[in-house]
Amino acid sequence: MKLPKITIIVLIIWGLAQIICFFLYKDITQVSDAQTYRNLALQCFDYQTWYPDSAQIFSDYIFNPGYVNYLILHLNFFNSFAFVPVFNIIFNFLIIFELFILGKHFFNKNSAFIAVILFCALPTNALLPVVNLTEIPFLATALGAICLVRKKRYLSLIFAGALFFIANWIRPIVIVFLLPVLLYMFLHKFNVRSYVFLLFPLIISIFIIGEYTKIHTGYFNWQATSGGLNLIIGANDGMNGRHSTIVFRKGNMGYIENKERFTYTERDSIWKSRSINWIRENSVKYAEYIPLKIFRMWRGDNFLYGNLLQKDGKIIPKKQRIFSDVCFGLPYYLIISMFFLSLALLWKEKDKNLFILLLPLVLGTLLQGLIYGSPRYHYPYMPVILIFAAWRIEIIIKNRKKFYISKLSVRFNKSTLYLSKKE
Repeated sequence: MKLPKITIIVLIIWGLAQIICFFLYKDITQVSDAQTYRNLALQCFDYQTWYPDSAQIFSDYIFNPGYVNYLILHLNFFNSFAFVPVFNIIFNFLIIFELFILGKHFFNKNSAFIAVILFCALPTNALLPVVNLTEIPFLATALGAICLVRKKRYLSLIFAGALFFIANWIRPIVIVFLLPVLLYMFLHKFNVRSYVFLLFPLIISIFIIGEYTKIHTGYFNWQATSGGLNLIIGANDGMNGRHSTIVFRKGNMGYIENKERFTYTERDSIWKSRSINWIRENSVKYAEYIPLKIFRMWRGDNFLYGNLLQKDGKIIPKKQRIFSDVCFGLPYYLIISMFFLSLALLWKEKDKNLFILLLPLVLGTLLQGLIYGSPRYHYPYMPVILIFAAWRIEIIIKNRKKFYISKLSVRFNKSTLYLSKKE
């Protein structure tokens, strides 16, 4: 069976899997970040405002405002969050389309088909739509922007700039995608106007949202302000390389006396200042923990424990967790293995485009190493892994075909020689 047909069959099965997951988990209790997003959206919806507003001035931080406002839109249109998973499934198929475009652009059509199959092979991608997290909308908008830049048209670049802003509004890590895009434009000799058409909508959007936020909170802000909080979690005496709130307990470095008197901007500034001072005094210890944080980021793909592996508030038994780890782990580790095998080929190819494609993964991983590690944070960079892994698999398939063809050719030649001798 040809690769396009296999891909269509896989997509149908994957689509059905998402629908099944939707009905299985449509009534789950959203926990952790997902519940926080909902609470913020409900709070603003009740007061008929957008996020952030004056009610959030004395919060710990502004939390991914683009996504909270997206949830507020759902409340305004549907009066509930019931359709968030439906839109996530739509966004998931959009990601598939974008992944195919990028795989084809950097390699070829066969690699693109394989990348799509690999994306569908990861159980996380079928389960993620039921959870109200930023991952899917962020990736759909960020990859969409990259695909539009590839077209080299001014109108496409304007939309790309707007999408980059929306992606960053949802989750403030767009810089790790934007820098490689600007490098790509430079190496491919985009004219000066192209940079203007890309960056102008991004800058104007920052100004509009920033001014709106200033009117309602007193601070010019256009993205999440959780940088100080995240930094201090990963830069203190009791750090362990992962997320932990112990640092904010009384007597610890993150504790702020009379915290309720400080605005979110002031708290962010305090945490950043303390973190930077600690890093200066403990630079060796801080550097030693970076590999551990990176390991925690990439150690597995099952980051939905807290959201899905619960029933009536209780964690599902250990045996089921182990079974879940195996289901999530096998395809993930196979894909990671293929990715590492592709790096050897990358070094031989010495194609500047491929090194640019690899750059968001490198920058994103290093950025995470500065704060703390969690498997959830590798999700935005998985398309890079998938495209390279698909390339390696395609080469393996090609080599096997060549091997079998040469083997058949040898057998055919031997039989022909035997028949000619017999005659």
